[in-house]
Amino acid sequence: MASTLFYSGPDLATLHRDYAIEGRIDAAAPITSSHEIVIDAPVASVWSILVDVRNWPTWYPGFTLKSLTEVTPGGTFQWQIGSGAVQSTFAVVTPDRELTWSGKALWIKAIDRHTLEPLDENRTKVTVAESMGGLLLPLFYSNAKVRQVQEVRLNALKAAAEKA
Repeated sequence: MASTLFYSGPDLATLHRDYAIEGRIDAAAPITSSHEIVIDAPVASVWSILVDVRNWPTWYPGFTLKSLTEVTPGGTFQWQIGSGAVQSTFAVVTPDRELTWSGKALWIKAIDRHTLEPLDENRTKVTVAESMGGLLLPLFYSNAKVRQVQEVRLNALKAAAEKA
C-alpha cells in the first residue's frame, strides 16, 4: 500500500510520449480500470459521436468543455467533470478505432484510452481503459470510482449512438 500511496509515475511528457501515443495506459499506476460496452450502432456512427468533443456536454452527464483546439494528435482540450478541471492532449486519433489522450488535474496524471471494435455492421464494442497516478491519490480516489465514471460515460455514449 505504501508504494501506491507514493507513486507519482512518469512525468506528463513521458506518460504522453511513451504510453498514450503507444496506445497503452500506465499499468503500474495505483488507479487503473477498464470497462467495455456493446453499442447497437455501426462503428462509424459511434466514432462520430466520440470525436465530436464539442457536443459531449449534450450526452455526457457532468462534462463541461472549457476549450478545444482540434481532435488530432497533439490537439488539446480543457474540461471539467464535476468540480475537477483537467487539461488534456490527444495522443491517438485513429478513425473508427482509437481515441486516446493524456491529461493532468492538479498533480494527478492520467491516460484515457477508448478503442472501438466492429462486431458486425450494426454493433460496436467500445472499451475504455484508464490509469491515474499521483502522490497520495489512493487516499481519496479508487479503481471503483474510476469504473463508475467509465460506466456513466459508456452508457451515455451508448444511449446517444443508439438514439442517432
